[in-house]
Amino acid sequence: MGISPPGPQFSKCRWNVTKFGSLATPLDGIFDTYGLLDELEKYTNAVNRWDLKAMEELPEYMKFLYEAIYNHVSEVARDALLDNGIDILPYLKEQARLTYLNEARWLHNGYNPSAEEYLKNAWISIGIVLAMVYVIFGMVGQSINQYLPEFVENWFHSDLVCIPAYFVRFLDDLETSK
Repeated sequence: MGISPPGPQFSKCRWNVTKFGSLATPLDGIFDTYGLLDELEKYTNAVNRWDLKAMEELPEYMKFLYEAIYNHVSEVARDALLDNGIDILPYLKEQARLTYLNEARWLHNGYNPSAEEYLKNAWISIGIVLAMVYVIFGMVGQSINQYLPEFVENWFHSDLVCIPAYFVRFLDDLETSK
């Protein structure tokens, strides 16, 4: 919530960022520690299908989280469409497809990725990209709507997005890596 400015006009932003963090944290734990590789692959396949019926194939402990993430992402996309006239669902779904599975496969297979492989995956898997998108759509007004479609289509190539994501990823990894 600290990345959003104070004030009642930004309450939706704070609400969405808080929900995002509350959902991303247990998902990260499942992928980093608790999930079996076949369960993680099923989860990723369900996200790729982006259908609530896909959760029927998931283990019980993943169903609640999948449904909560599905509903939250759909809500944020609906709000962006209603408030800003921009369909961001395809972009949010792309982010929700996760790169967590790459990291889980590396861990389960004892694979040590190259620096290039790690960096290609790490800046997305930290979740900052999605958090920034939530903040931007939670704070924008009609005055910048003309720039939003271009930003959404190009955020993967923007230093505004990539550099903070690398920074947070490195700080996070300093806590858990040798």
